Amino acid sequence: MDGDVQRKVEMVDRVLDFTLAHPFAEASGQAAAARLQEGLTRGEALAVQQRSSEFGARAANARRSQLRGQATPMLRHLVRVAEDASGDDPALSGKLGMPPQNGSHPAFVTTARTMVKVASANRDLFVKHCMPESMLDELGQVLNQYERATEVANGAKRDRIAARGELEALVAAGLTQTGVRRPSVHLAAAGSYSVSRYS
Repeated sequence: MDGDVQRKVEMVDRVLDFTLAHPFAEASGQAAAARLQEGLTRGEALAVQQRSSEFGARAANARRSQLRGQATPMLRHLVRVAEDASGDDPALSGKLGMPPQNGSHPAFVTTARTMVKVASANRDLFVKHCMPESMLDELGQVLNQYERATEVANGAKRDRIAARGELEALVAAGLTQTGVRRPSVHLAAAGSYSVSRYS
């Protein structure tokens, strides 16, 4: 939850505290106070969800960076092997190239998968030129995990955005409901809040 939304939530919360300390006698006012309480409870849950999604995205991104670091040396080795193997098969010369260092995640996976496909089609020749027999399987597993980490990161980002959107809508509704239209709730000299009553 960013600072602006946090301040607005705290403002609505202070209005609710004032209302609970000075309860309405009429049913409509009590119902309005109950709706405000429900909104704040939901807002607290959304704030937790937003923060949790943030942590989830960070963890997935860190895992993705780790996996990319594991895959990169194997991909470099494939490029070297392909160049060596091009002495036996000239068609392999320049056929494999590293993914762009700062390329997007989809670009990285696409390039890496293409390299694995070419190496798999020439497996015996690549093994002859010092590619470990298990390397393509290991690389495939790393790329699978990388794609899963990407899905988790993207899902967490979507959840965070959705939680923030709903939270902002709840806060706006709460401000409208309380009749607060300024960016802060002013304390009167006597200690009460200068806010409008519920309609």
